[in-house]
Amino acid sequence: MGSSTRGRESVVYGKKETILWNGETVARPMVRFLLAPSDRGGFDHPSTAQAQPVSAFRTQESHWSNFNAPQLLIFGVHDAAVAPSLSMRSIQRKTMKKQLLLGGKPAPGFTLIELLVVISIIGILAGLTLPALATAKKKALVAKARMEINDIAGAINTYFSTYGRFPASKETREILDQDTPDFTYGTRMGGGWWTRKGNNQPIQIGAAGGHVKDDKNNAEVMVILRDMERFRNGNPTINVGHSLNPQKVVFLNAKEVEAVRKQGNEAYRLPGIGSDGVYRDPWGNPYIITIDLNYDNQCRDGFYCQAAVSSSSGPAGLNGLFQADSRIPNSFEYRGQVMVWSLGPDGMASPQQKANVGFNKDNILSWK
Repeated sequence: MGSSTRGRESVVYGKKETILWNGETVARPMVRFLLAPSDRGGFDHPSTAQAQPVSAFRTQESHWSNFNAPQLLIFGVHDAAVAPSLSMRSIQRKTMKKQLLLGGKPAPGFTLIELLVVISIIGILAGLTLPALATAKKKALVAKARMEINDIAGAINTYFSTYGRFPASKETREILDQDTPDFTYGTRMGGGWWTRKGNNQPIQIGAAGGHVKDDKNNAEVMVILRDMERFRNGNPTINVGHSLNPQKVVFLNAKEVEAVRKQGNEAYRLPGIGSDGVYRDPWGNPYIITIDLNYDNQCRDGFYCQAAVSSSSGPAGLNGLFQADSRIPNSFEYRGQVMVWSLGPDGMASPQQKANVGFNKDNILSWK
C-alpha cells in the first residue's frame, strides 16, 4: 500500500483489503482510490467520495503504471490524476461505442465502385503477368531440352571414344545402304508412330531411305549408353550380358519415369526415360537421334535430309546443312557425327515446310 500527494490532491492505492485514511483504517477490498479535494477543503473520505466521469481527469501515468484497468475505481471531480492510456483502453472503447449508438457516423469503408476499380486493376495486372509467366516457363523448358540434347550427344561421343564405335546394334548396322548411310532413331513406337498430344496425327520420322519396317526409336541407344540388360518391365534389351557395353559404364544419367494408366502414346507422354526405355523431351515427345554409322564424319538425318525441309539457295542448306550429292535431292547432311533434336514446344514437325518456318521453326537442334 502507498500514497501520493500533489497540491490539494491525493492518490491512495494498494492491493490489500484496507487502506489508511488520516490514521483511520477504511475497509475497501481490492480497490484503488483517486481522491479529489472536497468543497470544504481537504479530501473527501473514500467511503463517501463519488465516482465521476473520466473526462474530468487528467492523465498521470506515474501513479498507475503498476495497476490494471479492471481494478480501478475513480472518485473526485477536480484536477486529479487518472489512469494512463494503457489502463483506459477498455473505457475508451466503451465511450466510442456509446457515441456511435447516440448517432455518430461509423468509420468510412470501401464503396462498391471502389471495390470494382480494385478488382479491375487486379484483373489487368493478372492479364499482364500470366503471359510473361508462360513465356518464362517456355524458355525454361527450351533451355532444359537443349541441356538434355547436349548430354545425349556428349554421351554418344564419349561412348565412341571408349569403344571406337557408336552405340548401335548389329541389326541396325545391317540396315544401312547407299540410300541410308546413317541411321535415325525417330518416332517409331512398336507397330505404329508417335502422335502429337491431343490428337491422333502421327509424327513419322525415321531413317533416310524409307526403311519403315526397320525404323526404331531412341530406346536402343539409351539401353547401351545406360548399360541396361533389361527394361523395367523385365523384358530383355539388346545389351544382355553387357554385350554392347562390356565395361559396364553408365554414359548418360537421366530421370526415369513410370508410364501412367492411359491408352496408347498417352501412357508414356512423360519427360524423362520411360519404362519402355525411350528418352522424351520436356513436352513428352521422343528425342530424335541420328548417328554417323558409315563413319564418314557426316550425318544424314531422316527428316532434315529432305530438300523440302532444308534446301535454300544452291548447295548450302538451312541450319548449316549442305547437299552431299547433287544427284540426290534428299541428301542434305550435317558435318559431324551426331545429330540430336526435339520437336520443340508444339510437338510437331512437317516435311512440307522449311526448317525455319511453321511447325519446324521451334524445333530444338544440337547443330544449330
